Amino acid sequence: MRREAQAVILALLGGAMIRISVDGSYLRYLKPGMFIFVLASGVFLLVLGIIGAWSDGLIKRGGAETADASHDHDHDHDGGESVIDDGHGHGPGGPRVAWLMLLPVISIIIIAPPALGAYAVERGTTAAEPAEAIAPLPEGGIAEIPVADFVTRAVWDEGRTLKDRPVELTGFVVPRDGGGYDLARLSLNCCAADAVAAKVNLKALKSELVPDQWVRVVGKWVPGGKLNDPRAIPVFQVSELEAIDTPKEVYE
Repeated sequence: MRREAQAVILALLGGAMIRISVDGSYLRYLKPGMFIFVLASGVFLLVLGIIGAWSDGLIKRGGAETADASHDHDHDHDGGESVIDDGHGHGPGGPRVAWLMLLPVISIIIIAPPALGAYAVERGTTAAEPAEAIAPLPEGGIAEIPVADFVTRAVWDEGRTLKDRPVELTGFVVPRDGGGYDLARLSLNCCAADAVAAKVNLKALKSELVPDQWVRVVGKWVPGGKLNDPRAIPVFQVSELEAIDTPKEVYE
């Protein structure tokens, strides 16, 4: 790959990173706290690409460079050495496979891959994270808590803080093998590559749902099932269900 092409790719990649940080779509792949790092990296790559394009002559700096380029071109025709492509893509610009670097840039700018969803949950890691100390739920009526928090309370606290208490959960729908649905939510340590899912089994549903549909449910924990097991999936008795739009922050 020629140096000029490298500069263009750097600029495109930097522009793509700036775009996903400004419009918030970086939240499909990273935690909110990574915003400043994505934006700063995008600005750095864009500036680096512009500097590279300027130094390589893609951005005109005057007539001198044009004259020099014309002189060098004539010299090559007068008997200077020339480099011939060897048939394997190793010409003067390097291996053609290097152009594959454009693929992630194009996918970000044009395709905009979605956030992880039901497909990732079905094939990824599901874990009920243990906790050393579990605080009581806030006083009042319906307690709105994360799905992962509900799973931790049900599995590792044996449901003591959930007993007879209505709670509200928000997540996306994952079909169960053999029928029925789970409600899932993914948590990130850093990025989508290390996502871990928390799931609850939705019981007593009165409507048909589709994979990846986002819903808000109100109900209660159903005693029983595995306890103190990171692979446990607690049961949630649904009393209310509302379909909602995909939230801006899809990860917990």
